[in-house]
Amino acid sequence: MIVAMAPDTSRNPGPETADSLDLDEIAAELDAVEVALERLENGTYFTDEITGKPLDEQLLLTNPIARRA
Repeated sequence: MIVAMAPDTSRNPGPETADSLDLDEIAAELDAVEVALERLENGTYFTDEITGKPLDEQLLLTNPIARRA
């Protein structure tokens, strides 16, 4: 089951400026999202990528790009 989540404003509570953007962090997060989408397409999104055991739904709700328990 996929649930829409509200944006996480805890890390950056205020408006961002060009000076406050961490482009490396943004690129890493984008890469992680792309991997999560590939795992979803391959049917492996809900499993730990190392052990193959199911990932807890609560983990994926709080961290949709999680790859390990």
